[in-house]
Amino acid sequence: MRHPDQNRSGIQTPVATSQRVKLYWEGDEFFQDLIRDIGRARISICLESYIFHSDQTGERVIQALLQAARRGVRIRVLVDGVGSFPPWNLRRHFKSTTAAFRIFKPVGLLTAFKSGFHRRNHRKLILIDDSVAYTGGMNIGDELSQAVRGDRRWRDNMMRVEDGDFYLLKQSFDEIWTYAGKKSFGLMPRSRISRKYLRKLSPFSPHCPDIFFLSNHSRALRRAQRHLLIQLIKRARDRIYIGSAYFIPARSILWLLRRKAAQGVDVRIITAGRSDVWLARQAGRSTYGRLLKHGIRIFEFKDRMFHAKMTIIDDRFMVGSTNMDYRSFLHNLEVDAWVCRKDSVQAAVEQWHIDESESERVHRMRWKKRSILEKLLEKIAFLLRFYL
Repeated sequence: MRHPDQNRSGIQTPVATSQRVKLYWEGDEFFQDLIRDIGRARISICLESYIFHSDQTGERVIQALLQAARRGVRIRVLVDGVGSFPPWNLRRHFKSTTAAFRIFKPVGLLTAFKSGFHRRNHRKLILIDDSVAYTGGMNIGDELSQAVRGDRRWRDNMMRVEDGDFYLLKQSFDEIWTYAGKKSFGLMPRSRISRKYLRKLSPFSPHCPDIFFLSNHSRALRRAQRHLLIQLIKRARDRIYIGSAYFIPARSILWLLRRKAAQGVDVRIITAGRSDVWLARQAGRSTYGRLLKHGIRIFEFKDRMFHAKMTIIDDRFMVGSTNMDYRSFLHNLEVDAWVCRKDSVQAAVEQWHIDESESERVHRMRWKKRSILEKLLEKIAFLLRFYL
């Protein structure tokens, strides 16, 4: 007999931990709220972004941070050496101020030959006074702004949570900040996050919160990230919707998706039609054939760049920085939020259908007729999938 606190997939009913959650599907609204929250900060701001451009949008965020620093707020800004290259335009703003600025694995003449150079910090995380957290896929730059880029802006997601359980976010930021200060290119940061705490975050735990955050900056956390996704897919009963800018899943996940589709689960995928990483798009396309054969619906976002990462599995969804590819699961540092709240899940499903309407569906018969050259390029790109 099923426990009364379990849903039909066997997942426990989550414990409510935060009353205020806001989802962002456009960058301008996110930047507006972020700058407002920075202006209200009184104690500390931790800002971590793979890309932080010193452009029109970036300048607005920088000036808000510097004003907060002048008020006595402790500011720490962490960017990635590749994502925010070149860093000197950004660094000069924080020089001779009380705001601390660090680069995760900076790029130099010889650094590309160091072991571990390919492991990048792809996280997007902002913590304000340890009471407001932003996480998702949005970097800081003009490419997300409709006001600046108009119809050429990128499509992405972000989430704001107020007064939630931010222990893992705070701990992970401190650990990566310390690691970046050592300018190490070797092993991943060590984590003091206990296995007991991770077990509490499992959706199969009776103590699982309705919103929980998961980082993958240590080996144990990376295993937990993969295990969680696989278990949720295995237990899916109604739907599996995967939105990913770069869609190159591991063979085990591809097999699971085909299996669930054969069992009658509604499996859909949205990925980029136009991509900033052409090889990644070609590698992902090499997986379409067998997925389409099993009735999985695939959509390619058209007209503008699809940079969103969102997975909806039954009554739970993920918004974060993790793409459904080898780089995110094997190499990059990522952070995601898993949400199980009826209002938020409904909003995510509604946005999914909007994204579908702006996408072109890939039909199997038409897909089979693509040229031999395209098929060859896809196979070659797929061989490079571990580092795309």
